[in-house]
Amino acid sequence: MIRQEKPNFVASKYAPNYKEVTYWIDLSADATGNVIKSYNGSKWITINYSENSDQSERINTIAGKVDTLEQSLATEINRATGKESELQTSIGTKAEQSEITRLEGIITALTDRVEALENAAI
Repeated sequence: MIRQEKPNFVASKYAPNYKEVTYWIDLSADATGNVIKSYNGSKWITINYSENSDQSERINTIAGKVDTLEQSLATEINRATGKESELQTSIGTKAEQSEITRLEGIITALTDRVEALENAAI
């Protein structure tokens, strides 16, 4: 087995020797391991976040935003579905009105023809 000379990560409550470790997972700042530090030449600095925040807070914030977006999307889908129904009704009404107008025209033409035939016979 090959021994790694300088491990990439070490998880500990105490700062490791910066000559031996590249990254330190500071368990004293956050026991869940959310704080990763790197040595900048004079001290260990947090590299993953400016504040030592718990990832669950960020996840909950994002989940809340996703829920809000899903609700907005559902509202828009319902609104669009309603508008589609209104449009279909309107199109149906216009088609029916067009058919009624066409039939009225035929009735008028037939009535005029009957009158013309009746007048011609007299």
